[in-house]
Amino acid sequence: MSEAEPLREMQRWLRYSELTEWALEARYPGDWPDATEADAHTAVQQAEAVWSSVIRDLKERGIDVAGKQA
Repeated sequence: MSEAEPLREMQRWLRYSELTEWALEARYPGDWPDATEADAHTAVQQAEAVWSSVIRDLKERGIDVAGKQA
């Protein structure tokens, strides 16, 4: 696998841009709406899916990810 080859699942995760919105809202307080419990569960599921994808991709590239969950 070429070093220049983009992570194969990167495009799949573009729809999770709302994770960035939550990070900004947490870092820069303002007139943001409060997160609901459903928002929190959705954000956790999305973050776990991205994390698993990255770990899987690193393993496929032969990078040691011992101690990490996929």
